Amino acid sequence: MLERPMKPLLILPLLFLFLIPYAQATTYQSRYGFTVDVPDRWLVVTQASIAAAPEQFQAHTAESPYGVIDRALLRTVVSRVQTGKVEIYLKQSTTDPTAADHIQVTQRSGTLPTDTGDVRKACKGLESYFSKQFGRTIVVYNCGVDRIRGRPALQLEFDGVQRGTRSMQYRIQGTATTTVLITATSNTATLDQVRPDFRRIVNSIHF
Repeated sequence: MLERPMKPLLILPLLFLFLIPYAQATTYQSRYGFTVDVPDRWLVVTQASIAAAPEQFQAHTAESPYGVIDRALLRTVVSRVQTGKVEIYLKQSTTDPTAADHIQVTQRSGTLPTDTGDVRKACKGLESYFSKQFGRTIVVYNCGVDRIRGRPALQLEFDGVQRGTRSMQYRIQGTATTTVLITATSNTATLDQVRPDFRRIVNSIHF
């Protein structure tokens, strides 16, 4: 089964997008073959960033940009990133330090369905699939097709693993045989703050 598609998200009016107070952003090179612009209010945790400044992750002091993140959560994030299977962006301000708003980037093999019927079929079974995986009833709010920088993409939005959170996801065709999976998970209270940042980050991707 396709793991994570959705109904098309409503596109924000262009004028409203111009009114969003964007922060400065830094361009990062992902291990998955693309560059991405991440707003400076997000903290990028990659193998490269850990290697460049390991003391920032170990000291966990007020001076460290990662000091705002719960110590145990940060250790878990660093451990996962060091496996080389994922990159994670953490939002500096969060309503719950043990469940920080974050974006996870990983890569999967395979190709995305582009036929309307195939997409509809894949989306149809997602609620039962996620509910089984997460061990509780999950609502899928959107599931459908999009294009990011001219590349085929699937987008979805669904209840997060933890209660009180929501996940937004894009699956983008990176190469002929691989897809990049980008998932933002946020507390429902901060969803409206995370959503425009997430869309901006996704739209900045260049392969």
